[in-house]
Amino acid sequence: MLVSEMNGIRPVDAGWQDCHDLHSWGPGVRQCYIIHYIISGKGTFTCGKKTYTLTAGQSFLICPEQVVQYAPDENEPWEYVWVDFVGEQCRQILARSVLNPQQPAAPPLRQERLLPYFERLCQMELYRRNSQEAVGVLLALLGVYQDLAEPQREERKKEDPRIMEAMVLIAAGYHRSEFCAETIARKMAVSRTTLNRLFQKKIG
Repeated sequence: MLVSEMNGIRPVDAGWQDCHDLHSWGPGVRQCYIIHYIISGKGTFTCGKKTYTLTAGQSFLICPEQVVQYAPDENEPWEYVWVDFVGEQCRQILARSVLNPQQPAAPPLRQERLLPYFERLCQMELYRRNSQEAVGVLLALLGVYQDLAEPQREERKKEDPRIMEAMVLIAAGYHRSEFCAETIARKMAVSRTTLNRLFQKKIG
């Protein structure tokens, strides 16, 4: 069985872009997943209605059929590498990553951890003789983003589940005139003092 068949994912293209000519893209949609890693400079990435200001070391993710736009900063235009990929397992793999559809911008990560994978993919003939090796390199790259997410998952496991329950109640009822802390406490069957203590522990 081929590596790409085992993992349901394959790279389509990879490249490097120096945006000192202020090259930008969008708004528009792409048909595949794309990860950009910023080598230097800075710029903005807009996904839906949210805009992120990103700098060297950060990454951003484009998902199929999402309306996106990205552009370099005029004074410090970015330089980045990118990889396009497709496959039925993409969403599942990204769901365990610090870079995912709900969180399309990742915190800074040192070049030595990511850049060698991007550079290797740029050197490969993705459609031809190196295609299975390229899948392996892509999976290794995505593995770095998954490793970065692991501490966050462990931290979430330590949280009191009542915090999430309260957040859900807030999201559902904040717009109502009668909504207040007592309402949340009553629905959760806890005292207001307990509710305050939970949020104080959350925010530190």
